[in-house]
Amino acid sequence: MVFTLPAPVAAIAYHNKATVYAMLFETAAATLKTIAADERHLGAEIGAIMVLHTWGQTLTHHPHVHCIVPGGGLSAHGDRWIACRPGFAGARAVASLSPAVPGEAEGCLSCR
Repeated sequence: MVFTLPAPVAAIAYHNKATVYAMLFETAAATLKTIAADERHLGAEIGAIMVLHTWGQTLTHHPHVHCIVPGGGLSAHGDRWIACRPGFAGARAVASLSPAVPGEAEGCLSCR
């Protein structure tokens, strides 16, 4: 899954890297955790590996975070593994991202 800053926010990030990139990581993590915790999707606590890319394929400033998410997570009590449903590729979760983004960062991120 990739979280991308829209062009107007990317312009701000160019001059305020630490602040905006920290916000990008925090928002992406919070969004993934919110989606995963929802019983309709997984109902578990997950982790993720995230990598920041600041340039696109055309070598223009294009900040985005690539997220590697496991195929399941820990139950609320941490006593068992909850695996993703067979055939789950994240499409349903991606469709739900917009309302899940925390209020203070709403409108700052887009997902592709």
